[in-house]
Amino acid sequence: MFASSLPSTLPDRKKKTLDRCLMGVDVLDEHRLTGIQKTTLDRCLMGGDVLDEHLLTEILRRLPLKTVHQCKSVCKGWLSLISSPYFMKQYVGFHRSVTLMSSRYSLAFDLREALYSSNRLRISGCASSSFRSLKFFFDFYPKPEYGSLSYFDLVGSCNGLVLCRQLFRDAFIDDKEPKQHYYHVCNPVTRDHWILPPPPLLSYSEATAHDHVAFIDDGVEGEDDDFSVTRGFKVVQLDGKCRGGTLNMSIFSTSTGEWRPLKVLCKEPFNFLYDHVVVVCCNRMLYWVGWLSNFVIGYDPYTMPNECTYIKFPSQYVPKKHRGTTIGANQGRILLCDYDLRYPQEVLRIWELEPETESWYLKHQVELNSVPMLPDRATYRILAFHPFIDGDIVYLEEAIDRIDRILSLDVKNKRIQVITVSLLENDVSCHAFPFFLPWWQTRLSDLKNLNEANSVNQSINAQGL
Repeated sequence: MFASSLPSTLPDRKKKTLDRCLMGVDVLDEHRLTGIQKTTLDRCLMGGDVLDEHLLTEILRRLPLKTVHQCKSVCKGWLSLISSPYFMKQYVGFHRSVTLMSSRYSLAFDLREALYSSNRLRISGCASSSFRSLKFFFDFYPKPEYGSLSYFDLVGSCNGLVLCRQLFRDAFIDDKEPKQHYYHVCNPVTRDHWILPPPPLLSYSEATAHDHVAFIDDGVEGEDDDFSVTRGFKVVQLDGKCRGGTLNMSIFSTSTGEWRPLKVLCKEPFNFLYDHVVVVCCNRMLYWVGWLSNFVIGYDPYTMPNECTYIKFPSQYVPKKHRGTTIGANQGRILLCDYDLRYPQEVLRIWELEPETESWYLKHQVELNSVPMLPDRATYRILAFHPFIDGDIVYLEEAIDRIDRILSLDVKNKRIQVITVSLLENDVSCHAFPFFLPWWQTRLSDLKNLNEANSVNQSINAQGL
C-alpha cells in the first residue's frame, strides 16, 4: 500500500536529512536494526530499489520522534507513510514498550538574556536524556517584522504545543496608547507554527508585558489516548484586575479561528501581581492566585464559561507581602506552595487539594536553610512543580550576589540540582511551564486547514446556501 522507492538522485539537503536519520538509528541500542534490514536499506539507497511498507516501517519507527518528522521531506512516499494512522500506531506501539512514562514530561523554560532582546526559548529541566537529546530551540521562528523592536517570550504549553507571545519594545516606553501584541502557537518537534489573529486589547496593562494567558487543549481524537492527536485548543487572555464583580476575558478557539470577548462573573475582587502569576491548566480547568488573596480562582471555559469559582486557602496560611505563593499541577492534582521570603525564616510548604471536599492537606514542609548546598541570605522564587514526579520536586529561582540560578529541589530528600546559572544583569525574568511530549505530534497545518474549512461552512450556512 505504501511501497516507496527513493529517487536515484536526492538533493543535498534531503541526503543530509536521511544521513541524520541513519545516524539516529545507530545511537539508541534498543532501536538497532538487524543486519539484514541494514543491508537492504543500504542497497535501496545505492540503487534506488523499492522499500516495501513493512521494512520501511520497521526502520522509521525506531527513530526519535523529531527525526521521524524530518524524514517527511525525503520523498512523497515517506511523507505518505509517516502521515498515515497505520504508521502512527506502529510508532507508538514500539516506543511505548521502550520509553518510560516519566521521560515524556519536562519543563519549558523562558530565559531572556536582556530586556528587549531576543530570547533563547528552550525546553529543559528534567533529568530525561531523551529531552536533552532533542535540543528544542526555537531557531525556526521567522525574524521579527520590526527587527530589534520586538521579541518573543513563552507564556504556555499544552500537549506538545507551545504558546509564545510577540511583544514590541515601544509597548514599555510609549504610554500614550496601548500597543498590539501577537500570539504564536508552535510545535517544536515538527517545527511549524501558527500566528493567531491579533487579540482584542483588554486594558492598558494587558496591552503591554503583563497580560495573563492560559493555553488549554480541547481534547483528543481517537479511542485510545496513546493513538490520538489534539483536535483543537483555546487561548484564554485575562485582564489583570477583577473590576466591579466582572473579569474581562478574550478566548481564541481553533473551532472558530476568532477571539471572543467575555465578561465573567467574579464574586470576589482580586489583582494579579504583574507577570509573576502563571495560570495553570488542570483537567481542562484554569486556576490562578491573586495578589494577597486568600483563595484560588478557578475557571471552566467549557461547562461554566460565565462564572469563576473560588477555593479557600489552607486555614493555616495567611497571605502577607513577604510570603510567596505558587500554584501548579501534578498528575491531575492541584498543588499550592507557599514560602516565607524573610531570612532566616525561609520555610517552604506544599499543599495538595482534595477535589471532592475542596480541602487542603500539608504534603511537605522544609526549611530552606537546612538543605545542603543552598547558600545563606539568598532570595528565592518558586517557578513550577515537576509535572510527573509525585509532588516532591519543585523548581526555584535563586538570586544571590548578582548570580541567578535555576534549581531543582527534591523537598522530600533535601537534594538540589543546578539547572542553569546566569548573571542577574543579563537575565531579567524566568518562567517555567510543564511540557508534555505526546506519543504522536499534532500538525498545526491540519488544525489550520480544519479551521478554514469550518469558516467556509459557517459562511455558507449564514448565507443560506
